[in-house]
Amino acid sequence: MHPAYSVIFFTTASGTGYGLLGLLGILVASGHLPADPVLGLVGLGLAMALITGGLLSSMAHLGHPERFLRALTQWRSSWLSREGVASILTYGPLAWLGIGWVFFADAPEAWRLAGPIAAVLCLITVWCTGMIYASLPTVPQWHTVRTNWAYVALAVAGGALLLNVLRLPWAPFEPLFAIMAIVGLALGWMAKESYWRHADSGTGRITAESATGLGALGKVRLFESPHTQSSYLMQEMGYRLARRHATRLRTLVRVLLFAVPAILVVVAALFANAASGAADRAPGLDQAAAQQRSAALELVATAQTKEEEDRAALAVVMADAAESAAAAEHASAANLRMLGIIAALLALFPAGLGLIVERWLFFAEAKHVVTLYYGAERA
Repeated sequence: MHPAYSVIFFTTASGTGYGLLGLLGILVASGHLPADPVLGLVGLGLAMALITGGLLSSMAHLGHPERFLRALTQWRSSWLSREGVASILTYGPLAWLGIGWVFFADAPEAWRLAGPIAAVLCLITVWCTGMIYASLPTVPQWHTVRTNWAYVALAVAGGALLLNVLRLPWAPFEPLFAIMAIVGLALGWMAKESYWRHADSGTGRITAESATGLGALGKVRLFESPHTQSSYLMQEMGYRLARRHATRLRTLVRVLLFAVPAILVVVAALFANAASGAADRAPGLDQAAAQQRSAALELVATAQTKEEEDRAALAVVMADAAESAAAAEHASAANLRMLGIIAALLALFPAGLGLIVERWLFFAEAKHVVTLYYGAERA
């Protein structure tokens, strides 16, 4: 299938936005995220921007974008229509959660209920997105529940990676968020490997023999090509991608989308843990330095003999050294924390690029059964 950039942007951006919104809703309802208005504004604002940007991009794929409301009327039979309805319904609890989180943080019980509702609607919306493709028997590679699980798992992974960065100003070291990001990436990797094994196994693949019902007579091949050159139908339904290129792109997805972000998340957690330890030690060093400084000043004030003056001078030097050690510990905590933030931010870039490559490959590798009537041996 021809990879349309508007659909690639829609599925990657909105999927990540729904993953982030769902995790925010669950964690704030369970009390694992603080009821801080700034965190609510930034987190929910980013999720809404990704979701809305993706939905607007999907309208560009419609033949008549001005008629997009008609696409919502076929929800009884169309997964595309159901996805549109679910995505619009999600704005209700999103607005409820956002208003309560930002403006009524002092009364959390009144708005935290919106979190689980938003999470369920996010799951339904992403599942419907996967069903748009999984419900098509005419594209055998997509016609499996593995497609849905891959969409859901990658949405969770993208949302967890974003949340791992957003929570840093409020919780510099919190293992839960790093674990969530690692688990999300692991689920995404397993779901994608399962999908690729299904696509390579040939399960459900349709051949020219099975499509024509003439397989019992032997090999079926075209008597004559219906076109003398490439047509719109073949360009859209039978996108050509060499096997060796697909293999390289799959390896690129494994590295960029799963391996590198997982390593950077672990590195960020290690830096954050070290910064937390340094920050815990710093107050004790401050107190010890203050005590030594006080004792040194007392010796300086009471010194009368040469020996007492020497002891006072030594005490001043030791107090200076203690203050330097405390300052170094503070600087070490700040530097380690900054390195953790940089590592967590860097994890987003390869993951985003890997997700775009994965989604492009998802479309480019799939073939419609109509290609059988244009010379393809199987679809």
